[in-house]
Amino acid sequence: MVTQSPFPSRRLALSLALFFCVLDITFAQAAMPDVRILIDVSGSMRKNDPRNLRIPALRLVTQLLPEGAKAGVWLFDETAKAIVPLGSVNAMWKKQARAESTKINARGQFTDIENGLNTASVDWKTPTTPDSPRHIILLTDGMVDVSENAAERAQSRARLLSTTLPRLRMLGAHIHAIALSAEADSALLDAMAHGTDGWFQSINTASSLQRIFLHLFEQAATPDSLPLRDNHFTIDPSVRELTVLVFHHPDGPPLELVAPDGAHLTRASTSDSLVWESEEGYDMVTLTRPRAGTWSLNAPVDPDNRALVVTDLSLKLDELPTHLMPDEPLPVIARLLEHGKPEIRQEFLKLVKADTATLGAAGKGDVATLTLDSRESYFNGTGATLRDPGDYELIVRAEGPTFQREHHHHFKIDGPPFKFRATEAKDDTGARVIHLSTVANPDLVSNGSFSGLLELRTPGAPPQVLEIPPLEGNEITLELAAPSAGKYILQPWIFAETRAGRSFRLKPDPMMITFADGTKTAQTSAPLTSQASASDWERTVLVILAGNCALALPIACLGWLARRRNRSEPRLSL
Repeated sequence: MVTQSPFPSRRLALSLALFFCVLDITFAQAAMPDVRILIDVSGSMRKNDPRNLRIPALRLVTQLLPEGAKAGVWLFDETAKAIVPLGSVNAMWKKQARAESTKINARGQFTDIENGLNTASVDWKTPTTPDSPRHIILLTDGMVDVSENAAERAQSRARLLSTTLPRLRMLGAHIHAIALSAEADSALLDAMAHGTDGWFQSINTASSLQRIFLHLFEQAATPDSLPLRDNHFTIDPSVRELTVLVFHHPDGPPLELVAPDGAHLTRASTSDSLVWESEEGYDMVTLTRPRAGTWSLNAPVDPDNRALVVTDLSLKLDELPTHLMPDEPLPVIARLLEHGKPEIRQEFLKLVKADTATLGAAGKGDVATLTLDSRESYFNGTGATLRDPGDYELIVRAEGPTFQREHHHHFKIDGPPFKFRATEAKDDTGARVIHLSTVANPDLVSNGSFSGLLELRTPGAPPQVLEIPPLEGNEITLELAAPSAGKYILQPWIFAETRAGRSFRLKPDPMMITFADGTKTAQTSAPLTSQASASDWERTVLVILAGNCALALPIACLGWLARRRNRSEPRLSL
């Protein structure tokens, strides 16, 4: 039990006034990705993927990868073998990937995930740069299975978490893991995805693999697409290549594309500029120099159908997180690039409308407008702030008088990273106190990253700001004096890091306790005796505010606390 005492209350007003301001953060721009794909070929795949749908799923993602990206494909069981060597994506690489995909099988004896990850990433020696984001797509249906020996299996799993995962996180890799079976080690795969801000998906049937691989492709390559409205989309003159991806039912009618001049394109059409690939579950049609104007397709409307483009006028998003906490805003910065360079003509940008749509499982969501920052020549804002855990999709659109662009980003709202509970209690003398417990979720929060402040409003007294000490393990309980009858309001502010190392800030819901008269009361705790002086505090605040006037003071306080804890001087004993 820790008894806590307040910071000087005169600092509270400024803290509260600035708390809700938005922090100005610069994210790395997405660029050509480095993508490593690992496909499980252990014997259990005969049961979990009897139609070998891993083949069309792999073909989908490899054929969609942009030219100039770096990529390779490995099959793994007890060993890992490259079927498409690591190289620069071009027409020859895609042709090889399509042909070699037929080698996917289910003849392996073991499932050595550790060896697969280490083999595919062996050339990564130093952290990546923003112009080459790293992604690993891992598909497996099993547990860590390296031998008949249970101890060896346990040791391999432990090394994945203690050695392989930290190494890949340090190198800047995102692990996107798919568990194709209820028997897969979902806890391990989810931990690797969370630890690298990647995506984890557990599925019971291979029939949804193509759609998942599409979503992972969008996470890794952030492609430009065109809005599909009632199966219509509009091509502008800057588009150099169009790829239409249409998911279909096996018994559905053959796909047709209708050009602006009324011409119908089918699988039987022949043209040097047309490539039509049909797989089980989808058609992929690629056209070079497509005719400008409005196109349409005759397939059923599907939220995963795409009209992807290679264009001289592209929409690029600064890097977006894959995992968010409840009520955490999703910041969006969108830039228009012309021939790869930022568009800065204000007369052009002022004609562009940019917005976001956040979709949940029901397919409905909130729309928010992005604002043009004329000084920086980009559009910024936030997606919808969400509380309910689950999977979501963010669609970012930019539309001008002559063009439309769209990006799809998939993200998850995790469960609460902390649980808070305020209860009535008695201290050793029988006086009434409040016990405030804080418990961190170790699956979501990096150990040792917690800092916190507590605003305490007590009857008949000025509000107080208390420092929440470091957690002991994953939790701590504060004992707060309750000297007067009446209503007590406790409002935490939290600063921490995810297991992937991303900082986040939360303001949980306040807690309230009301005491009646007639109970022995504890005395107010003595003020802190070892803290920064007023001049040190104010100097810190001024420096932070000068560098970023939008930074909220409670967050500055948390930063000060974190820095103080890292100094060599003894910690404050509370």
